[in-house]
Amino acid sequence: MSHNKTTVAGQNTSTSGNVAVSMSNLADTNFSSLATNQAPIWNGSQWVNGSVPTGTTEYILLGQGENSGARYPISNVPSQAARHIWWYDTSPINTITGASVDWSGLAGWYYRITLPAGQYLIMMNTNVPFSASGYLVYNLTAGSGNSPRTASAKIGDNATAYSGGCASTIHSYLSLSSTTSLEATVLAASNVSTNRNHYQGITDEQTSLVVMKV
Repeated sequence: MSHNKTTVAGQNTSTSGNVAVSMSNLADTNFSSLATNQAPIWNGSQWVNGSVPTGTTEYILLGQGENSGARYPISNVPSQAARHIWWYDTSPINTITGASVDWSGLAGWYYRITLPAGQYLIMMNTNVPFSASGYLVYNLTAGSGNSPRTASAKIGDNATAYSGGCASTIHSYLSLSSTTSLEATVLAASNVSTNRNHYQGITDEQTSLVVMKV
């Protein structure tokens, strides 16, 4: 019959001139035992069916809300500009290839993270005691000059005295072209307590940092 003279991928036309072609009819496919939720995957020479590979998220988690009673190192209380905020964690998690979390030398306390080149989403929050109405402004910085690498966050009942529209948590995207070390650095502070008895237990161990590689 005339409507069978022309084929596409080996499939004849119908009486109305239509050609029904499935993916398995294509020359560069080799599908077998098709199953729900499978997808075409290029194996280097042809398309085959298979499960889509699942991605693995690489991340760093510091500060998991532990209440061990460990006191914040009093010599490093973040009560003034350029001081660094440390993270407490007895079991820090780091699955980012080439990254490191740097121990302060005091059990459980970490003061710096080092990230290889790449793109990252970063979230950080902190909590400190105040001796009176005040604020703490902080960000993540790199290098000896404390070069800012993220937007600043502010906490405290008087945070708006430093700037309006205060965000209490750092939410930033970083695109690093080379290996970079980051520290949480105080930009400004007012009435952050230096009383040794205020720095103990869960108050200071609620500082947390999450870094996700994207």
